[in-house]
Amino acid sequence: MAPNAGGRRINYLEIDAPDVLAEEMRPVLQYAASLFTRPRARVGVGRYDGGGSKFIGEPVDATSRTWMGLRRLGALVAAVALFVSGCGAGGDRWDAPPLPLRGNASFVSATFDDEGKLLLTVPGIIGNHVQVWNVKTGDLVTTIDAVLADRLWMIDSRRQRLLARKPSTSGLHLFDLRTGRDISTVPYEAGEPARAAGLTADGNGVLLFKPGWLEVWQLDPPALMRRAESPLPLEHYFPHCVGGIPATWNDKSCLEWSLDRRTLAIAYTPVFSPMSESHFVLIDVATLDTRELLLPTERQSRTLAAFAFSPDGQKLALGTDQELLIYDRASGRWGPTILGDHQRNPYLGAMRFTADGSRVIALGDLDQISVYDVATGERVGQHRSYDGSLEYVFRVSRDGRRIVLYHFLDDIFEVLDGGTAAHLGWVCPYFCWRKHNPIEVPYAVSPDGESVAAAHRRGTAVWNTASNSLKFAMHDPRRPRLRPAWRLPGRG
Repeated sequence: MAPNAGGRRINYLEIDAPDVLAEEMRPVLQYAASLFTRPRARVGVGRYDGGGSKFIGEPVDATSRTWMGLRRLGALVAAVALFVSGCGAGGDRWDAPPLPLRGNASFVSATFDDEGKLLLTVPGIIGNHVQVWNVKTGDLVTTIDAVLADRLWMIDSRRQRLLARKPSTSGLHLFDLRTGRDISTVPYEAGEPARAAGLTADGNGVLLFKPGWLEVWQLDPPALMRRAESPLPLEHYFPHCVGGIPATWNDKSCLEWSLDRRTLAIAYTPVFSPMSESHFVLIDVATLDTRELLLPTERQSRTLAAFAFSPDGQKLALGTDQELLIYDRASGRWGPTILGDHQRNPYLGAMRFTADGSRVIALGDLDQISVYDVATGERVGQHRSYDGSLEYVFRVSRDGRRIVLYHFLDDIFEVLDGGTAAHLGWVCPYFCWRKHNPIEVPYAVSPDGESVAAAHRRGTAVWNTASNSLKFAMHDPRRPRLRPAWRLPGRG
């Protein structure tokens, strides 16, 4: 258990009961909740509006002498009331509606489009379709019969289109995000492997890696636009590299696009071994010219942790297994070398530049998040997790304003300032602060960092990161409503 946004230590217990029962048995239900929560728990008994988003009622402290005096006398009655009511597991926030009124949607992967108007989700592990949500209204817009190509989101935000695979077919299909209509298909030649790296600057082209070749295809109408020799070996024609950020879950890979999608940075390790040399290459997507970066110091075992481009695309932060390097593309010169200082593992992954490009957010081993001045290399902010060196998930908004961490053990989101790494607050996704077996909660952060979409087993919704409040629950009409578990909760 840990403090909520108001600083108190709180446990929550959901009691799913009809309004009449809840009103008539208010004292019994409040007392019953006190039996199964820790001291200083708050118990809310009230009603919810039809959408399940507003709680009508106030929580009360369940620690008075009256409660303590009634413990033995009311234990049996309270237990019966809990059983009849269908009480779920503890840990729910006091203003959470009953399970049937919460968002019943589910997803294993999600992203916002670049403009923050649409939220796209993959509902199942198999991932044979994509759902599109209106962020302003919370409505489910459409469901598309599509599969992400290599788990890669390729969204043309301006035209509201998605490039993905279609089950049981070949090639890449272009879909309309408003209607789900299949617009066109980029063909794959029979027997020739190909993998997509992402959409190009205008949103109407895709970069493909093939054995020995780089290709840019126009999407609508489909046509080959450019072709050039690939710098990658034939047997590893798509960027694969040794390294990464092993201790923290994140969304980085061996390739990184500039925000204007005109340049692609890749890392590849020809011989896949921890002691092998990795190569770092910049690809100009407009011309398909490639340039290998010559690093300021030679070290054959250097591996990639993560890339990040500045907002204007003129600087590249290259995080490695030992340091963070800043490359100025205009001058071709390297800036300060920032050495990692974590005792267990000194790697530094470049995660995002701030909006003005003056600072870069870096992720170190375990619980170390740092912000560095790009010009001087000085550390201007650092965050260490409250729960110590435990694993968590890291996400940062597109503009670098907000960092959103998911803590496994406590089911809680922590919000940090991207410019300083300072703690700003918490977001409780219906259920939090209850120790349990770690389960990753899939989530996505909006481009401005003001929203987080979370698929929790106790309800799926979009939350406000500043106020820790519900924006909208995500209701999927094809799925059954959530139901409470028929068992009595143990002490948390």
